Amino acid sequence: MFVLPIIYCSAFFAAIHALYKKREQGIFLFIIFGLPIYTISLSVCYMYGLEKLIPFFQVFKETSIVLFLLYAISQLKSDNNWTSIDKLMFSFLCINILYALLPIGTYTFFERLIALKSLSFFPLVYFTGRLLNKDHIHMHWVYTLIGVLTIAVAGVLAIELVTYTHIQSVSGYAGFNDHFFDQNPSGSYGLTWTFEIENGMKRFASLFSTPLELAAASLISLAAVAAMVTTSDNKISLNKFTTIALGASLFCVSFALSRASFASYCIMLYVYAILTKKKLLLQLILLLRMVHKHFHPNLQ
Repeated sequence: MFVLPIIYCSAFFAAIHALYKKREQGIFLFIIFGLPIYTISLSVCYMYGLEKLIPFFQVFKETSIVLFLLYAISQLKSDNNWTSIDKLMFSFLCINILYALLPIGTYTFFERLIALKSLSFFPLVYFTGRLLNKDHIHMHWVYTLIGVLTIAVAGVLAIELVTYTHIQSVSGYAGFNDHFFDQNPSGSYGLTWTFEIENGMKRFASLFSTPLELAAASLISLAAVAAMVTTSDNKISLNKFTTIALGASLFCVSFALSRASFASYCIMLYVYAILTKKKLLLQLILLLRMVHKHFHPNLQ
């Protein structure tokens, strides 16, 4: 367990070192390897009695994003055009800031600042990616990192399934949430209700904070693998690594037991099959749907 906080911290310092060397793609080291294990890393620190370090570790994600965003802004050219999505995202950020500053509602100023910190993180991540020079980022390298993470997450998930034990049950997850967020343990397994479905069957999150995060991440990994294996003439070129990564993403989305995410996974495959004109893939999607119905009838 202790290796998770080490990976989290290492990913942060590796990203900062990459920024110092003016390698923009270094931010992905923290986004891919640091953010997914953020909650479980902090809970492990709490379990080992290192709660005094947690406030420092908590600001790593904001610090890395803000530093890279400031760097991206410093490298901006005057001819950079704003899209409608850029304007909407900036408006959302401004509304959040305005709400935090004005005495609206029953929340204290400090509580509004805490809410602003959470709500503004997504716009900051968006603008960091939007403003970084895409020509300086090797996307195949990024996709490979996503594939490596997917395989590692699937490995942990396999251990959870074999032992039928949530890794969060032995990582201090419940105690961490109770101590820092006043979230009392709930559900049949002493975590939260999201770790089980209606009939009490366990749903797993692997290294992510919730099963729904794992399911959503599986969709991203599918997109990354699809980008790696598709050639310029819409042919599919699989190798051992991409085949394992693809199987790992399917494995993860299946046992996260999320109906919406699994449906989205199939829709992504279906659209991809149509765009690349792969009849065999269309037949495979129908087969996957039938297999999922057989093993998870309660999700229908």
